[in-house]
Amino acid sequence: MESKETILILTDNLFFVPRVQIAAEISGYDVIPSSTESEFWNTYSINLVPIVVIDLEIQYERWTTVVTELLKLESIPYIIAFGPHSSDSLLKTAREVGCHKVLTKSQFDKSLNQLFTTPSN
Repeated sequence: MESKETILILTDNLFFVPRVQIAAEISGYDVIPSSTESEFWNTYSINLVPIVVIDLEIQYERWTTVVTELLKLESIPYIIAFGPHSSDSLLKTAREVGCHKVLTKSQFDKSLNQLFTTPSN
């Protein structure tokens, strides 16, 4: 049985997850939310994960640790981060830590349908 590619989303905001799921399903992905590091890594270890979505509004140490560890992997997933438009320093930090694409929450929401069709662009 072939596994379906999965997008992992690290977030505490479960109300936002269904919108991500709808957009991802159009491109053939499953979406699994995680709210803790251990949950994230357990899920990551048993799925094909080409894309990781990071909600920058979660605890700073949690998302920076996950991104840092992802960037050490042999096969690095495409990392998309989104956060509040009012926090330029947080968005800048996400870029500096190594997220491939960093968007405000509204940019992320508006581009959901395109984000998962060509993740490397």
